[in-house]
Order: sequence, then C-alpha cells, then structure tokens
Amino acid sequence: MADLIANATGAKRVGASRLALTGSLIGGVAGIRFGLPGVVAGPFLGAVAGELIARGGLLAAARVGFGTWIGLAFGTLIKFALAVSMLGVFAVGYWL
Repeated sequence: MADLIANATGAKRVGASRLALTGSLIGGVAGIRFGLPGVVAGPFLGAVAGELIARGGLLAAARVGFGTWIGLAFGTLIKFALAVSMLGVFAVGYWL
C-alpha cells in the first residue's frame, strides 16, 4: 500500500492530472499480476495513459511517468525501512 501511495504522490509532485493519478493506481494494482516487470511498468504506463487522455502532451505524460517511477523508488525505500525496523524490534524483543 505504501508503494501505491508513493506512486501517486510522485506523479502529483510533477503536476499530474487526476486521471493520471487514477491511471497510476490502476496500473500499479493491475501490474501485480505480471510480477516484478508489471509492478515496475504498470504504474508508469497507467500514469502515462491517464495523462495522455487528460492533456494529450507526450512530453508531459513522460514527465508524469518518470515522477511515478521516482515515487515507486521512494515507496520501496519506505517499505524496506519498515521491514528493517520490524526486524530490529523483533531482535530487541527476542534478546531482552
């Protein structure tokens, strides 16, 4: 869930339309069926498609897609930090 929110936030930071944000979320959920390539490409393709439908500019759509990928990277880092924190709490609880 954190990565979907980060995708939408990354797209919003670069000026994505509401339709591009929706496309990013739909692409992220639909991409889960295709494994890692789908998880990476789904939000990008969804955001680009939504931006193309909303505004029609290829350059703006590519910028929104790139912003979505940046959001995906931050979402992945957040999930990794949460996993390490949970492992740390478990380790401290186990040894104390």
